[in-house]
Amino acid sequence: MNAVEILATLEDHDFSEAWRELSDDEKAALPAGDRKHFTERFNELNPWSHKVSKRLKVNGFKHPIWPASAPIAHSALELMTKEFAPMRWTVDDLVPEGTVLLAGKPKSGKSWLLLNLLVCAGIDGFLLNKRVTQCGSLYLALEDNDRRMRRRLDTLLVTCRDRMQGLARMQYRCEWAPGEAGAAHLDEFLELNPDIRIVGVDTLKMIRGTQDGRRDAYSLDYEAVLPWKRVAEKRGITLIIVHHTRKAEAADVFDEISGTLGLTGSVDQMIVLRRLPQDPKQATLHTRGRDLPEDVELGIELREGWWHLLGSASELAANDSRRAVLDVLRDQPAGMSVTDLLKSTGKKSRPSMNKLVSRMAADGLLRKSANLYLLPLSI
Repeated sequence: MNAVEILATLEDHDFSEAWRELSDDEKAALPAGDRKHFTERFNELNPWSHKVSKRLKVNGFKHPIWPASAPIAHSALELMTKEFAPMRWTVDDLVPEGTVLLAGKPKSGKSWLLLNLLVCAGIDGFLLNKRVTQCGSLYLALEDNDRRMRRRLDTLLVTCRDRMQGLARMQYRCEWAPGEAGAAHLDEFLELNPDIRIVGVDTLKMIRGTQDGRRDAYSLDYEAVLPWKRVAEKRGITLIIVHHTRKAEAADVFDEISGTLGLTGSVDQMIVLRRLPQDPKQATLHTRGRDLPEDVELGIELREGWWHLLGSASELAANDSRRAVLDVLRDQPAGMSVTDLLKSTGKKSRPSMNKLVSRMAADGLLRKSANLYLLPLSI
């Protein structure tokens, strides 16, 4: 193919770059008609370049010189014609790929929640009644040791030991380099283990690089996450980093995350876990993210190492009737009819019970099979 044929087949961006690289002599060697056509095409694609070129020539520059990094903007209309791969969810409709900050007070169950997710990814399970993508994972349990890891896994496997072989997909380390060096090691590790789609880091403090006390706090917080976030974007994975919240509560739960706005602004999603003072086994889970259409607030409960969905955060605070139904159904895996539920819970009103279980089924807290109500699939 000659130069004219090559230029004619290039897409807009590649054409602009190729035309810039041609010398004036090479352009002069092209047929006059083609040279005019290509010049007009370049000027249409790069009006900024064309205007500056004219200004340079008016001021006596015979051959305007273009910097290699001359800016090229993209057409919004062209963007509307592009097709993108569907959003990849690590936890359906709750956690997409990207960098996630998981925060809560010490001993609030953050590590259990992260470990729940990683184990579910290996055994093809459900987290909070939502399917977790089956894939490889890496857990950087940087505040744990082998003994504690084994004890926690033993706790989780009580209800799913028959699927223990799935843990072959989950790898872990109890030590890892901090800062940019650690991020570079992660990039190398993911290159050698392309099946890994989820990385959990526990905690942020353990991967912070050396900090310059003369720098402002915002920049330090932002840059603590940045090299790790870049690896997550490059590899298209979900990176979940565990962090802490402040002691004082705030009107906006996400303002409780310890640190400056540089930290919360650097991630794609924030999750805050809040234990309830009246029942330490229960908590509210709050999440906000760039790829979530709205904030999600859930009521959850920790049982035998697993976090279970109870309903929305507001329902958790107000509805004891739902808890009574869930409690009796845990002992009846085959399900119960409305009549049986009335007897077991001590309730009297059939219309009220019908309404209650129907709403619980609509919220994903129950499954209905014929005239029986059952607990949803969990793990």
